Amino acid sequence: MKTLSRFSRTGSKSIPLALILFLLATALIGTPVFAAPGITIAPAFGAEGTVTAITGSLFDSYKGDTVYVFFNNAQIEYSPFSVPDTGTFEIPFIVPSGTTPGTYAVKVTNDFDGLDKIAETTFKVESTTASIDITKGPVGTSVTVSGTGFYAGSDVTIYFTTSSPVQAGIETASDVGRFDFHYNIPACTAGVHAVTCIDTTGNQAETVFETIPVITLNSASGGPGELVKGTGTGFGADKGYSVTIGTRSVASGITDKTGSFEFGFYVPSIKANLYEVTVQDTDGHADTDKFTVTAGAALSPTMGAIGSQTTVRGDGFIPGGMVTIRFDGEIMATASADNNGGFTASFTIPMQTGGPHTVSISDGTTVKEFTYTIETTAPPAPALLLPANASLTGYGISFDWADVADDSLPVTYDLQIANDQAFTSIFLEKTGLTTSAYALSESEEPETADTMTYYWRVRANDGAQNTGDWSATWSFFMSPPDAPVLKTAAAGANGDEVLLDWQDVNSVNSPVTYLLEVSSDQAFGTTLIQATGLTTSDFAITGKDFSDLKKDTAYYWRVKAVDSASISSNWSEVSSFSIAASSSPFLPAWAIFVIAGIGVIIIAYLAFRIGRRSGGESEE
Repeated sequence: MKTLSRFSRTGSKSIPLALILFLLATALIGTPVFAAPGITIAPAFGAEGTVTAITGSLFDSYKGDTVYVFFNNAQIEYSPFSVPDTGTFEIPFIVPSGTTPGTYAVKVTNDFDGLDKIAETTFKVESTTASIDITKGPVGTSVTVSGTGFYAGSDVTIYFTTSSPVQAGIETASDVGRFDFHYNIPACTAGVHAVTCIDTTGNQAETVFETIPVITLNSASGGPGELVKGTGTGFGADKGYSVTIGTRSVASGITDKTGSFEFGFYVPSIKANLYEVTVQDTDGHADTDKFTVTAGAALSPTMGAIGSQTTVRGDGFIPGGMVTIRFDGEIMATASADNNGGFTASFTIPMQTGGPHTVSISDGTTVKEFTYTIETTAPPAPALLLPANASLTGYGISFDWADVADDSLPVTYDLQIANDQAFTSIFLEKTGLTTSAYALSESEEPETADTMTYYWRVRANDGAQNTGDWSATWSFFMSPPDAPVLKTAAAGANGDEVLLDWQDVNSVNSPVTYLLEVSSDQAFGTTLIQATGLTTSDFAITGKDFSDLKKDTAYYWRVKAVDSASISSNWSEVSSFSIAASSSPFLPAWAIFVIAGIGVIIIAYLAFRIGRRSGGESEE
């Protein structure tokens, strides 16, 4: 009973407290629980003019309430506004112009004075800066210039300072005021150069680039006498400079206003080895490059004529070795290299065609090749001498022309003789004549019985196989002797021969001989007498030839002339003669009639005289 009593007392005191706790728990479970509201800003950094978005979430307990948004304790453009039923919102915000770099609070409040803060975040306004990814290098280095804190969306002009600022380009800043500008460093002098960036609102930042001097060679190796070319950039402006290979000075010059220049030097005669080529200006700016001197040679001259001399000089070949010089593969000369691998040799240019040819120099290990150019100038056209233009000539013709001078000996000639002035019908062609004259052989002589005109010309060829133009075209003509003109045939003084006579014939091809024919028919179907090679313009038919002739029979005769070139004239006209039966001296019929008439006159006269004398005696 006591136990129950204590329980009862204790329980009676605990019931009100439990009830209260139960009621409170029930109330709490029945009431909605809201999370704390918050805001974000994107982007959370940028420059003046950056357009951002302020986003609020979990503002459910402020549905329909008016809230205020502050940036740097200043109410923004779209503030205040009512929280929508969704409990979320998004409003734009532009970073005001003139905002200095720093981190600023962005907050949402319940009151217009910004004291009852509901949510808060920050926005960073970036400083105006410029940077370059590569700060040191030679002219031509590709760099990227980056900027932050420039007015968002504005054009940023980038200047590179050489002697004065020069515009390098324009880049548009991003929505948060950043940019990247890619640029190749221009020709400029050695030292530090400012890179300045300025936007359209006046925001400005600067970085620097240091230009270092650099030389570049067009070849990493070469032999003595070979030309090496190079360029230099990033040296002092308008400064003298010198070029050395090893300890030898090989070139000098002056830089331009940007510290740039081009140079060249011939590799000196030094032993084959690795050397440093150093270029230094008077301000001490310098750079070096590696260069290997190899065996080298030089050819001088590199152009000329057949038969001319050229000299080969070499260095760096095998000391004491044998060096062979070839022209288009043909050995021209050999030489023994000295202790430094140097040598000198000369040779005569052989007969080859005009144009480029290969000269090779080799010691069995090293081979150097050069180009030698044989002259390609054609020889001049020959001047013709004989036979004179448009002249009459006979057989045994000799052609003559003036010698042609040419550097590439020997000079040879081509002669053409044609039947026409266009040389489409070539009568005779001779090539490779070694003298400036040519006489036709007997077999080459033209054969003609009529006057014939020929044309001739000559051209020259030199030892380099350069062919000149044809000479002027000259002509000559050939003419056979005239046909003989016959005189009368007459009986010999003793009545035992017949004399045939004709006029002398002249010819350009003297002396002239004659061919005589006697026939029993006028058509000369048969020839009774034929005499050739007669040296005088007459012929006596005597002896057996005479005795074979019949009395009171007509015979016919004709003659042609033959000159020393064996050119025959046409036959003369045909004449005739006969021998009387009385074997009286042969006279033509008209002569017999004349003599007979004279005899009749004489007889009549004698009869008249006798008659008168007889008449006188009778009268006495």
